[in-house]
Amino acid sequence: MLSLSLNWLKKEPIVRDDIRMVKEMGFNRVELHWYYPQEYLAALKRDLENENVRTPSIHNPLSFRGCDVNVDLAHKDRRVREASIKVTKKTIEAAVFLGAEYVVLHVGNIDFSDFEEDKDLVFELYRKENRITPPLEKLRTKFIQYRQDHAPVHLKFSKQSLEELLTFAGSRGIKLGIESRYYPHEIPSLEEIKEIIEYFNDPFIGFWHDVGHTTVQERLGFYTTGEHLATLHPYIFGFHLHDIKENLRDHLAPGQGGFDFYTLKEYVKKGRPLVLEVFHATKKEVLDGRILLEKILGL
Repeated sequence: MLSLSLNWLKKEPIVRDDIRMVKEMGFNRVELHWYYPQEYLAALKRDLENENVRTPSIHNPLSFRGCDVNVDLAHKDRRVREASIKVTKKTIEAAVFLGAEYVVLHVGNIDFSDFEEDKDLVFELYRKENRITPPLEKLRTKFIQYRQDHAPVHLKFSKQSLEELLTFAGSRGIKLGIESRYYPHEIPSLEEIKEIIEYFNDPFIGFWHDVGHTTVQERLGFYTTGEHLATLHPYIFGFHLHDIKENLRDHLAPGQGGFDFYTLKEYVKKGRPLVLEVFHATKKEVLDGRILLEKILGL
Protein backbone atom coordinates (compact mmCIF):
# COMPACT_ATOMS: atom_id res chain seq x y z
CA MET A 1 0.00 0.00 0.00
CA LEU A 2 1.17 3.51 -0.82
CA SER A 3 2.26 6.10 1.69
CA LEU A 4 2.49 9.81 0.94
CA SER A 5 5.46 11.83 2.13
CA LEU A 6 4.01 14.74 4.08
CA ASN A 7 6.81 16.91 2.76
CA TRP A 8 4.50 17.43 -0.23
CA LEU A 9 2.38 19.70 1.98
CA LYS A 10 5.33 22.08 2.55
CA LYS A 11 3.92 23.41 5.81
CA GLU A 12 4.21 23.18 9.56
CA PRO A 13 2.61 22.31 11.78
CA ILE A 14 0.59 19.64 10.02
CA VAL A 15 -2.87 19.60 11.58
CA ARG A 16 -5.79 17.22 11.56
CA ASP A 17 -7.40 18.87 8.52
CA ASP A 18 -4.22 18.12 6.55
CA ILE A 19 -4.28 14.48 7.64
CA ARG A 20 -7.95 14.25 6.75
CA MET A 21 -7.28 15.70 3.28
CA VAL A 22 -4.46 13.23 2.66
CA LYS A 23 -6.73 10.36 3.70
CA GLU A 24 -9.49 11.58 1.39
CA MET A 25 -6.90 11.48 -1.41
CA GLY A 26 -6.59 7.73 -0.83
CA PHE A 27 -3.61 7.57 1.53
CA ASN A 28 -4.03 5.99 4.95
CA ARG A 29 -0.26 5.83 5.44
CA VAL A 30 2.22 8.70 5.48
CA GLU A 31 5.94 9.28 5.83
CA LEU A 32 7.21 12.12 8.00
CA HIS A 33 9.95 14.07 6.27
CA TRP A 34 12.70 16.23 7.66
CA TYR A 35 10.83 19.52 7.94
CA TYR A 36 8.58 18.46 10.78
CA PRO A 37 9.11 20.19 14.17
CA GLN A 38 9.54 17.67 16.95
CA GLU A 39 7.55 19.76 19.43
CA TYR A 40 4.38 18.99 17.46
CA LEU A 41 4.82 15.21 17.57
CA ALA A 42 2.33 14.58 20.37
CA ALA A 43 -0.40 16.52 18.57
CA LEU A 44 0.46 14.82 15.28
CA LYS A 45 0.26 11.39 16.88
CA ARG A 46 -3.18 12.21 18.24
CA ASP A 47 -4.39 13.49 14.85
CA LEU A 48 -3.01 10.45 13.01
CA GLU A 49 -4.70 8.09 15.45
CA ASN A 50 -7.99 9.99 15.26
CA GLU A 51 -7.95 9.73 11.45
CA ASN A 52 -6.70 6.11 11.54
CA VAL A 53 -3.62 6.97 9.47
CA ARG A 54 -0.37 5.06 10.05
CA THR A 55 3.27 6.15 9.80
CA PRO A 56 5.35 3.18 8.62
CA SER A 57 8.47 5.27 7.97
CA ILE A 58 10.20 8.47 9.07
CA HIS A 59 12.90 10.32 7.16
CA ASN A 60 16.03 11.37 9.06
CA PRO A 61 16.53 14.01 10.34
CA LEU A 62 12.95 14.54 11.43
CA SER A 63 13.48 18.26 11.91
CA PHE A 64 16.21 20.76 11.15
CA ARG A 65 14.96 22.85 14.05
CA GLY A 66 17.45 22.45 16.87
CA CYS A 67 19.80 20.59 14.50
CA ASP A 68 23.08 22.53 14.42
CA VAL A 69 24.79 20.19 11.96
CA ASN A 70 24.17 18.87 8.46
CA VAL A 71 23.75 15.21 9.25
CA ASP A 72 26.76 13.35 7.91
CA LEU A 73 27.47 9.96 9.45
CA ALA A 74 30.53 9.52 7.22
CA HIS A 75 32.28 12.81 8.01
CA LYS A 76 35.99 12.84 8.83
CA ASP A 77 35.39 15.11 11.82
CA ARG A 78 34.42 13.01 14.83
CA ARG A 79 32.43 15.91 16.32
CA VAL A 80 30.25 16.12 13.21
CA ARG A 81 29.64 12.37 13.31
CA GLU A 82 28.75 12.46 17.00
CA ALA A 83 26.30 15.32 16.45
CA SER A 84 24.80 13.46 13.49
CA ILE A 85 24.37 10.31 15.56
CA LYS A 86 22.65 12.32 18.29
CA VAL A 87 20.17 13.82 15.81
CA THR A 88 19.50 10.42 14.27
CA LYS A 89 18.81 8.87 17.67
CA LYS A 90 16.14 11.52 18.21
CA THR A 91 14.53 10.48 14.93
CA ILE A 92 14.63 6.84 16.01
CA GLU A 93 12.97 7.75 19.30
CA ALA A 94 10.29 9.66 17.38
CA ALA A 95 9.74 6.57 15.22
CA VAL A 96 9.12 4.51 18.34
CA PHE A 97 6.74 7.17 19.68
CA LEU A 98 4.73 7.26 16.44
CA GLY A 99 4.67 3.51 15.92
CA ALA A 100 6.85 3.56 12.80
CA GLU A 101 8.92 0.58 11.71
CA TYR A 102 11.57 2.26 9.55
CA VAL A 103 13.88 5.26 9.65
CA VAL A 104 15.25 6.29 6.24
CA LEU A 105 18.86 7.52 6.29
CA HIS A 106 21.08 9.69 4.13
CA VAL A 107 24.48 8.47 5.27
CA GLY A 108 26.77 11.30 4.19
CA ASN A 109 29.25 12.67 1.69
CA ILE A 110 32.75 12.19 0.41
CA ASP A 111 34.93 15.27 0.88
CA PHE A 112 34.76 16.84 -2.57
CA SER A 113 36.08 20.26 -1.55
CA ASP A 114 38.67 20.05 -4.35
CA PHE A 115 35.84 19.67 -6.87
CA GLU A 116 33.19 22.00 -5.45
CA GLU A 117 32.43 23.66 -8.81
CA ASP A 118 32.69 20.39 -10.73
CA LYS A 119 29.89 18.84 -8.67
CA ASP A 120 27.41 21.21 -10.32
CA LEU A 121 29.23 21.14 -13.67
CA VAL A 122 28.41 17.44 -14.03
CA PHE A 123 24.71 18.30 -14.13
CA GLU A 124 25.20 21.39 -16.30
CA LEU A 125 27.09 19.39 -18.93
CA TYR A 126 24.44 16.67 -18.99
CA ARG A 127 21.56 19.14 -19.32
CA LYS A 128 23.10 20.82 -22.36
CA GLU A 129 22.17 17.82 -24.50
CA ASN A 130 20.51 15.42 -22.00
CA ARG A 131 23.17 12.83 -22.68
CA ILE A 132 26.79 11.95 -21.85
CA THR A 133 29.00 14.10 -24.07
CA PRO A 134 32.83 13.89 -24.35
CA PRO A 135 33.35 16.78 -21.86
CA LEU A 136 31.01 15.08 -19.39
CA GLU A 137 32.72 11.73 -19.89
CA LYS A 138 36.09 13.33 -19.14
CA LEU A 139 34.76 14.90 -15.94
CA ARG A 140 32.91 11.72 -14.97
CA THR A 141 36.13 9.68 -15.28
CA LYS A 142 37.88 12.21 -13.05
CA PHE A 143 35.08 11.93 -10.47
CA ILE A 144 35.16 8.15 -10.46
CA GLN A 145 38.90 8.05 -9.80
CA TYR A 146 38.67 10.63 -7.03
CA ARG A 147 35.81 8.72 -5.45
CA GLN A 148 37.71 5.45 -5.57
CA ASP A 149 40.65 7.11 -3.82
CA HIS A 150 38.65 8.84 -1.09
CA ALA A 151 35.57 6.70 -0.45
CA PRO A 152 37.22 4.04 1.77
CA VAL A 153 37.89 6.34 4.72
CA HIS A 154 34.33 7.69 4.61
CA LEU A 155 32.95 4.16 4.39
CA LYS A 156 34.95 3.28 7.48
CA PHE A 157 33.48 6.21 9.42
CA SER A 158 29.97 5.48 8.17
CA LYS A 159 30.21 1.90 9.42
CA GLN A 160 31.33 3.15 12.83
CA SER A 161 28.37 5.51 13.03
CA LEU A 162 25.91 2.93 11.77
CA GLU A 163 27.16 0.34 14.24
CA GLU A 164 26.16 2.58 17.15
CA LEU A 165 22.87 3.51 15.53
CA LEU A 166 22.05 -0.08 14.63
CA THR A 167 22.43 -1.15 18.24
CA PHE A 168 20.26 1.77 19.36
CA ALA A 169 17.58 1.19 16.70
CA GLY A 170 17.52 -2.59 16.83
CA SER A 171 16.97 -2.64 20.58
CA ARG A 172 13.87 -0.50 19.95
CA GLY A 173 12.55 -2.53 17.03
CA ILE A 174 13.33 0.13 14.42
CA LYS A 175 14.86 -0.77 11.05
CA LEU A 176 17.34 1.52 9.30
CA GLY A 177 16.90 1.95 5.54
CA ILE A 178 19.96 3.30 3.72
CA GLU A 179 18.69 5.45 0.88
CA SER A 180 20.23 5.56 -2.59
CA ARG A 181 21.61 9.00 -3.29
CA TYR A 182 21.20 11.74 -5.91
CA TYR A 183 24.67 13.33 -6.16
CA PRO A 184 27.80 11.44 -7.25
CA HIS A 185 29.78 12.70 -4.25
CA GLU A 186 27.29 11.31 -1.75
CA ILE A 187 27.87 8.05 0.04
CA PRO A 188 27.05 5.22 -0.27
CA SER A 189 26.77 4.21 -3.91
CA LEU A 190 24.70 1.12 -4.69
CA GLU A 191 27.83 -1.04 -4.49
CA GLU A 192 28.70 0.52 -1.13
CA ILE A 193 25.15 -0.01 0.17
CA LYS A 194 25.54 -3.71 -0.52
CA GLU A 195 28.94 -3.69 1.20
CA ILE A 196 27.52 -2.00 4.30
CA ILE A 197 24.50 -4.29 4.56
CA GLU A 198 26.59 -7.43 4.16
CA TYR A 199 29.17 -6.09 6.61
CA PHE A 200 26.57 -5.89 9.38
CA ASN A 201 24.47 -8.89 8.29
CA ASP A 202 21.69 -7.66 10.56
CA PRO A 203 17.94 -7.78 9.82
CA PHE A 204 17.56 -4.23 11.13
CA ILE A 205 19.57 -2.61 8.34
CA GLY A 206 18.62 -2.64 4.66
CA PHE A 207 18.25 -0.74 1.40
CA TRP A 208 15.77 2.08 0.71
CA HIS A 209 15.45 2.38 -3.06
CA ASP A 210 14.83 5.93 -4.29
CA VAL A 211 13.98 5.42 -7.94
CA GLY A 212 14.63 9.00 -9.02
CA HIS A 213 18.05 9.19 -7.39
CA THR A 214 19.28 5.99 -8.97
CA THR A 215 17.95 7.11 -12.35
CA VAL A 216 19.96 10.33 -12.09
CA GLN A 217 23.14 8.42 -11.29
CA GLU A 218 22.47 6.03 -14.16
CA ARG A 219 21.89 8.80 -16.69
CA LEU A 220 25.13 10.45 -15.59
CA GLY A 221 26.89 7.17 -16.26
CA PHE A 222 27.93 6.25 -12.72
CA TYR A 223 26.20 2.86 -12.62
CA THR A 224 23.49 0.68 -14.11
CA THR A 225 20.59 0.38 -11.68
CA GLY A 226 19.21 -2.89 -13.04
CA GLU A 227 22.49 -4.74 -12.56
CA HIS A 228 22.74 -3.65 -8.94
CA LEU A 229 19.08 -4.39 -8.16
CA ALA A 230 19.69 -7.96 -9.24
CA THR A 231 21.89 -8.40 -6.15
CA LEU A 232 20.37 -5.74 -3.87
CA HIS A 233 16.70 -6.74 -4.12
CA PRO A 234 16.78 -9.19 -1.16
CA TYR A 235 17.87 -6.28 1.05
CA ILE A 236 15.17 -3.82 -0.02
CA PHE A 237 13.18 -2.41 2.90
CA GLY A 238 11.15 0.14 0.95
CA PHE A 239 10.89 2.60 -1.92
CA HIS A 240 10.67 6.32 -2.57
CA LEU A 241 8.63 6.64 -5.74
CA HIS A 242 8.58 9.72 -7.94
CA ASP A 243 8.97 10.59 -11.58
CA ILE A 244 11.91 12.26 -13.30
CA LYS A 245 12.26 14.28 -16.47
CA GLU A 246 14.99 13.90 -19.06
CA ASN A 247 16.77 16.98 -17.63
CA LEU A 248 17.14 15.16 -14.25
CA ARG A 249 14.40 17.11 -12.46
CA ASP A 250 12.94 14.56 -10.06
CA HIS A 251 10.39 14.28 -7.25
CA LEU A 252 7.59 14.75 -9.75
CA ALA A 253 4.29 12.91 -9.57
CA PRO A 254 4.22 9.61 -11.51
CA GLY A 255 3.16 10.32 -15.06
CA GLN A 256 4.84 13.74 -15.17
CA GLY A 257 8.22 12.38 -16.30
CA GLY A 258 9.64 9.41 -18.14
CA PHE A 259 10.43 6.80 -15.48
CA ASP A 260 9.25 3.27 -16.32
CA PHE A 261 7.52 2.10 -13.15
CA TYR A 262 6.89 -1.32 -14.72
CA THR A 263 10.58 -2.08 -14.04
CA LEU A 264 9.80 -2.12 -10.30
CA LYS A 265 6.97 -4.64 -10.42
CA GLU A 266 9.10 -7.70 -9.67
CA TYR A 267 10.64 -5.97 -6.62
CA VAL A 268 7.40 -4.82 -5.02
CA LYS A 269 6.71 -7.38 -2.33
CA LYS A 270 3.98 -7.56 0.27
CA GLY A 271 4.95 -5.53 3.31
CA ARG A 272 7.58 -3.40 1.58
CA PRO A 273 6.63 0.27 2.10
CA LEU A 274 6.03 2.31 -1.05
CA VAL A 275 6.30 6.03 -0.39
CA LEU A 276 5.14 8.56 -2.96
CA GLU A 277 7.78 11.25 -2.39
CA VAL A 278 6.76 14.19 -4.57
CA PHE A 279 7.83 17.78 -3.99
CA HIS A 280 6.73 19.44 -7.23
CA ALA A 281 3.13 18.41 -7.86
CA THR A 282 -0.44 19.68 -7.69
CA LYS A 283 -3.11 17.80 -5.78
CA LYS A 284 -4.52 16.47 -9.07
CA GLU A 285 -1.08 15.27 -10.17
CA VAL A 286 -0.64 13.42 -6.88
CA LEU A 287 -4.06 11.79 -7.25
CA ASP A 288 -3.38 10.79 -10.86
CA GLY A 289 0.07 9.51 -9.85
CA ARG A 290 -1.44 7.33 -7.11
CA ILE A 291 -3.92 5.81 -9.55
CA LEU A 292 -1.16 5.19 -12.10
CA LEU A 293 1.06 3.42 -9.56
CA GLU A 294 -1.80 1.30 -8.30
CA LYS A 295 -2.54 0.19 -11.85
CA ILE A 296 1.08 -0.53 -12.83
CA LEU A 297 2.19 -2.17 -9.59
CA GLY A 298 -1.06 -4.01 -8.92
CA LEU A 299 -1.68 -2.37 -5.54
